[in-house]
Amino acid sequence: MRSTPRTDESLRGTDYAKRAAELLPAAGTLTYDLTDGAGLLRFTNQIMQRAFADITDTAAAKLKQIWPTEQELEGTIGVSASAVTVDGNGLTYRSVLDLPSP
Repeated sequence: MRSTPRTDESLRGTDYAKRAAELLPAAGTLTYDLTDGAGLLRFTNQIMQRAFADITDTAAAKLKQIWPTEQELEGTIGVSASAVTVDGNGLTYRSVLDLPSP
């Protein structure tokens, strides 16, 4: 997109985008990547639950024994962001992942 939306309903208006900006500001970057870790984890869990439903898949059955429950997954991962900047020293890649304290 040449002109991204700038409303509260846009990606930049979400809580996880705001948290990513707190952890790793996007200003002056060549690239900026943002991932809703909790959303990605929920999606992955849905896929795994479908795999676990296949009673003929022995590998999935073994993994199901150690796979965390939805409640155990809740709150384990937050937003992640990465950025690439350039200066006189070359390219710099930085990445952050918001995790809860132990």
